[in-house]
This record gives sequence, C-alpha cells and structure tokens, in this order.
Amino acid sequence: IVLVTGGEDARVGPLNTSELYDPSTNMWTTDSSMHFGRFFHTASVLINGNVLVAGGVSDEYHIANTAEFYNPSTENYMPIDKTKNLPSS
Repeated sequence: IVLVTGGEDARVGPLNTSELYDPSTNMWTTDSSMHFGRFFHTASVLINGNVLVAGGVSDEYHIANTAEFYNPSTENYMPIDKTKNLPSS
C-alpha cells in the first residue's frame, strides 16, 4: 500500500488530503485528512509502522513547523505539538 499525502492546488493552496493506492488492485481510496495542509513535506515510516508526516509548506506559503503521525491501523492522523526548529531541508 502506498500513502499519498498533501500537495498543492493553485486555487486553494496546501492540501490536507490523504489517499491510499493498492498496486495489487490498481485502486485508489480516499483516507482520513491530515490536520494541516502541506506540500513539499516528508513522510517517513517508523519502526512501529506509523508514518511521521512533517514540515513542508503550509498556509500562506510559510515553512510548516507542524508534524503529525499517521496510524495505518486506525487510518487516522494525530498532530504532534508544534516544533520551533523543525528542519526545513
């Protein structure tokens, strides 16, 4: 399964959308939304299977200082307290 998060729409700005792609069925499904819209962010699978989605560009095109965990078992996002010095590159 491939998790695709966020992105940018020129009409609305950063997106908080989340979709899952299953290559075995060639099907896309809409998943729960992130708490924060973002693009140019990172998504890293952690040892416990959760995904850390962090940084990127957020509303008003500022560097995002937000992060959240995605839990594939519950298909939900949990925001992490805002960070002051989240890496930007």
